[in-house]
Amino acid sequence: MNERGVTIGQSLRKLRLSAGMTLSDVAEAAKTSVSYLSKVERGVFLPTDKYLAAVTLAVGKGVSARVSPEGERSRL
Repeated sequence: MNERGVTIGQSLRKLRLSAGMTLSDVAEAAKTSVSYLSKVERGVFLPTDKYLAAVTLAVGKGVSARVSPEGERSRL
């Protein structure tokens, strides 16, 4: 685990929970596995930009909802 991965994972978890979605809901919508999404949320894996885009779109927040580790909005 690294600090950046943990911060990104925490941000994704907050987005998912604020949307009222389960890991299964998001994984299905983003076409990924529950296991991988869980590991990203826990900071075990550092996701790619493409993966982040898929997950944020799945929770209905759009790509602009991604938060960088420094707490600033990031752009693709």
